[in-house]
Amino acid sequence: MNAPEPADKIAAERAVVARLEGASPGKRRGPLRRLFRAVWRNRVTQTVAGETVALGLRFIRATNKLSYDPPDAYARVAEFAPVIITMWHAEGSGLALSRPKDFPLNVLVSRHSDGELMAVVARRFGLGTIRGSGGRRERRQRIIEKGGVRGFLEMKSSLESGVSVCMTADVSSSRARRAGEGIVQLAKASGRPVVPVAFATSRRGSIPTRELNTFNMPFGRAVLVVGEPIAIGREADESEIERVRQAIERALNEATRRARAIVDRKDG
Repeated sequence: MNAPEPADKIAAERAVVARLEGASPGKRRGPLRRLFRAVWRNRVTQTVAGETVALGLRFIRATNKLSYDPPDAYARVAEFAPVIITMWHAEGSGLALSRPKDFPLNVLVSRHSDGELMAVVARRFGLGTIRGSGGRRERRQRIIEKGGVRGFLEMKSSLESGVSVCMTADVSSSRARRAGEGIVQLAKASGRPVVPVAFATSRRGSIPTRELNTFNMPFGRAVLVVGEPIAIGREADESEIERVRQAIERALNEATRRARAIVDRKDG
């Protein structure tokens, strides 16, 4: 019979799991919090919330003067299609507000309960949805648990069928604006380029979360900045994967800087 694990080792492992799952070790949820979580995870609640968010986004789109940088951004993207469009998590709603109706696109949406809300919003804007997780290299087991493999294969299948996909670059990351490896692996496996984009409005606010979330407001200017496609070979090794990951990260940061400079009229 194997000897039991030391209590301190078990406690340490549970603490790691708790941190990965976003919970504090030893912290119990009260009855009101459990009730709130149960109500929030209800499909009816998620649908109503999604419809409300979609309505708000339509109002923001209608009251902001939208431009593209470059002006023929989507025409250029179409030349390389199908592509993998990516943006920072904080700007995720921008694509729904700026995508031309004649540009088919499937977006990766988390399988988490909040993902149902985002799936409702995406569908209301004519976007296809793929449920899964982008994941990071250091959480490969959790990627499988969260449906990352299925999401990955569905995105690859979408690209093979000629339909572009979109996923946030910093999905599941504990650090804001750090590109993960998942998007690079998808580009490598599919042979399709990554197109970095950024969306900004002149009237906006921020939420102090780890993703540095931004919320857009009406009655201003809006812009979608589209960067140059970034490609990677199917035979790329680990060093090349890291180089491309860093290139995507830099391109997204530059696109975000430029988008805000344009709407704030600081682009010269």
